[in-house]
Amino acid sequence: MTSLSLQPLCPALPPNHIIAPSWGSGYEITSTYATTIRDSKYAREREFLKAVHKCVSGGGKVLIPTFALGRAQELCILLDDYWERMNLKVPIYFSSVHKFDKSIIDAPGPCVLFATPGMIRGGLSLEVFKHWAPSEKNLVTLPGYCVVGTVGHKLTSGKPTKIDTDPDTQIDVRCQIHQLAFSPHTDSKGIMDLVKFLSPKHVMLVHGEKPKMASLKERIHSELGIPCYTPANNETVSIPSTHYVNAEASDTFIRNCLNPNFTFRKCNSVDTCNSTLIDRNLTPELQVEDERVVDGVLVMENNKKAKIVQRDELLLMLDEKKHEV
Repeated sequence: MTSLSLQPLCPALPPNHIIAPSWGSGYEITSTYATTIRDSKYAREREFLKAVHKCVSGGGKVLIPTFALGRAQELCILLDDYWERMNLKVPIYFSSVHKFDKSIIDAPGPCVLFATPGMIRGGLSLEVFKHWAPSEKNLVTLPGYCVVGTVGHKLTSGKPTKIDTDPDTQIDVRCQIHQLAFSPHTDSKGIMDLVKFLSPKHVMLVHGEKPKMASLKERIHSELGIPCYTPANNETVSIPSTHYVNAEASDTFIRNCLNPNFTFRKCNSVDTCNSTLIDRNLTPELQVEDERVVDGVLVMENNKKAKIVQRDELLLMLDEKKHEV
C-alpha cells in the first residue's frame, strides 16, 4: 500500500510540483477535503494578501494561527514578497522556541503575527486571540483545517459574537474572520483525478470526516469501479494482493508468531459451537479460538533479499531507541 498526499515539496518549488508516485496495486490517500472543490492556489493567495493588506492599512493587527512547519514558511514568503513590492513597513512576527516578547501583543500600531497552534486550541495563538478578538480593526485569518471543538472551528462555523475559550472565560469576538483553504491536502476533484490516473486495484482513504469519506468512497466505487476502504481508527483491513515477494523471516519474528492469542466466546448452544475448538474440560458452552495475527516489518534493501523482522529488531537495525509514545 502506497501513501499519497498531493502537496508542494517546499515553498521554493513551483506550487504544482508534487512527489512523483510509483505505481502500485493499492494507495492510501488523505481525504481531508473529500467533498470540497477549492479555488486555484493563486486565487487563494491573492485573497489572503488582500485581506491582510486591508487590515494593516486600517491600523489593525493580523493573527495567523499556523502549524509549526511548512505552511508558516510558505505564507511568510508570500507576505515578504508582497511587503517588498508594496513597500510596506508593518512588522511581521513569529512565535518560536525562543521566548516571545509578549509586550508586542499590546503594542500600538499594526502588525502581523504567526503563532501556533494552528487551530487556536491553546498556546500563544489562543493568548493573542483573547487580546485581539474584541477589536473590530483586527483580523484572524485561519489558513488551515480546524477540528470540531477548537476555537478555530467555532470561528469558521459562522460569525460568533462570543466564544467560550474555557469553562471560566468568554471572549467578545468583534474582529474580522477569514478562512482561507491553505491546507496542503488536495480537494475531491484532485483525489478523483489522481485515482483515475493511477488506476490502482484498491484505494484506502484516511484523514477525513466519516460522512465525507463515505461519500467519496461511493464515488470512487461507482464512477471508477475501484474497491475503496475507509477504516476507522484501530480497525484492521485485509486487502488481497497479487504481488508476492519471497522473504526471509527472522527467528524473533517466527517465535512471536507462535505465541498463542486465545479468545473465549460463549455459545448459545452446543450445536452452534465449533466442536473442534471446544475445550470439553471447561464447559460445553465455551468456544476457544486462537486469533493469532502476524505482526512484523518487511525490510527491503538494494541488492539484498527481503526480510521480515519484529518491530524491536528494526530499531536495532536502524540504531534507534524505542520511544515511549
